[in-house]
Amino acid sequence: AEAAELHIVVLDEFDAIARKRSGDASGNSEGVAARDSVVNQLLALMDGVAGLPVPTFVIALTNRRELVDSAVLRPGRLEVQVGVGKPDLTGRASILRIHAEKMRESGRLSLDSGGEIGGGDGECSLERVDDATYDAWIDGLAAATEGFSGAALAAVVRAAVARALDRSSRANTISACRVSAGDFSNAIADLRASSYELELDELERAAAAAANDEQQQPPVGERVSEASVAAQEAP
Repeated sequence: AEAAELHIVVLDEFDAIARKRSGDASGNSEGVAARDSVVNQLLALMDGVAGLPVPTFVIALTNRRELVDSAVLRPGRLEVQVGVGKPDLTGRASILRIHAEKMRESGRLSLDSGGEIGGGDGECSLERVDDATYDAWIDGLAAATEGFSGAALAAVVRAAVARALDRSSRANTISACRVSAGDFSNAIADLRASSYELELDELERAAAAAANDEQQQPPVGERVSEASVAAQEAP
């Protein structure tokens, strides 16, 4: 029975072992030659996968597909490529729910103006946020994180928790034990300012918007004609 089970092999950061070969047979660079040799050996092993004694499914993961040698992606090898883009609004909301739900269920999530909850005796009051408030907050958070990947969204949650822990540590009291909506807002701002991935995304979206605006502009001749007509019609 075990021999009939599907065996799955996952190769993460695949571009590190299957990078495009140089095509230089001179052997001037030992590093390049070694890398090319690894790719050649990988191709030889992949061509022999059909002879394995058990059913085997190979999954290779990379976020730089353009670096992978084209021979590896030919039919009979890793012939099916599935692109996983950044999550849309609905996807971001679902991811944020996964990371924030435990915080909410434990009563550690506060969606009022501050994160310091509790009475004067320093007791920390743990209350579960109601469904309507929580849903509205998740939707707003998803809208504020446009362009964020799943990993970036997880980083937002970790950064918000770190802010709450820092506040509690500085206050030396457990009355600041809950993560506030403000912690999440500050975490988003911090990540946008420090993430190279998000910076590139902002530049790409700005360039796309500029290109779209340029396409919508009429040719120079038409703009001159329109201006002339407007001048003639003016009293």
